[in-house]
Amino acid sequence: MAWSMSIWFSPASNIEHQPHRMRIAKVAVLAGLTALVLAGCEHQKLTLEEAQAACAKKGGLLAVIYTQKITVSGPEPEIASPGDCISPSKFDVAPPANAPAPAN
Repeated sequence: MAWSMSIWFSPASNIEHQPHRMRIAKVAVLAGLTALVLAGCEHQKLTLEEAQAACAKKGGLLAVIYTQKITVSGPEPEIASPGDCISPSKFDVAPPANAPAPAN
């Protein structure tokens, strides 16, 4: 069964003319796609120690981000969170292919 794009993107005024099963199918497909997208966004959070070990294994240094809440009763303790792994390869800059040769 081939569905045209007009079925998927029909104006809201035409919704009463669609069969009930078609509306249920559209909602189910959109809900399924939304669930797949949201499931793909979740990633495993590493502890600070795990992130430091993984970064050191790659030969880099881990940037640590410190946050602290300030409340009316005073500052709360600092919380250290893993940031980006900075490796020497991040500083390898290849010249553009169409760059002119440097003048002597």
